[in-house]
Amino acid sequence: VTVSVLYWRIVVVVDPAMDDLPRILLLGLKQSGKTSIRKVVLQGVAPHETTFLEATSRIERSNAKNDFVEFNLWDVPGQEDITGDKTVDLESTLSKCGAIVFVLDCRQSLNQVQTEFNNAVKRLIESIVRVHKIKPTLCVEVFMHKIDALNEPQQMDLLRRVRQQVNEGVLARIDN
Repeated sequence: VTVSVLYWRIVVVVDPAMDDLPRILLLGLKQSGKTSIRKVVLQGVAPHETTFLEATSRIERSNAKNDFVEFNLWDVPGQEDITGDKTVDLESTLSKCGAIVFVLDCRQSLNQVQTEFNNAVKRLIESIVRVHKIKPTLCVEVFMHKIDALNEPQQMDLLRRVRQQVNEGVLARIDN
């Protein structure tokens, strides 16, 4: 399991015929910042303009293309756990998937909303375990969103705790 921060600048191309492109799933709990990240990174929207976005109610697909890469990004609503939903054909969904980016809202790691952050980490572990059963080589990246709201010692401690929880949680549940 890799915990890293991802950045890319891409031009968005909306073309349903491009569904055969490699797919990246953007997962995380509701209000973790998935849609804001998609709009800022792919559409060039200023971060402050994403503060009051409506909740995503269905999977929103964006085709992204630049000189080096072309892919289809699926912004999955946080209230949906597509890896645990029996009505979703996870095998088909993952067949063209090149990576999953799981977004954790680091502000939630602060005392008053720590339960929500712990729930997000649990969902991350569950997602990794379920995905591993179907596509063990699939890369799952963790985007530590809003980590700049924490001071440096808090950032380092949070990264260490998340790595440890995810590694222990996944290793305990995956058959070797």
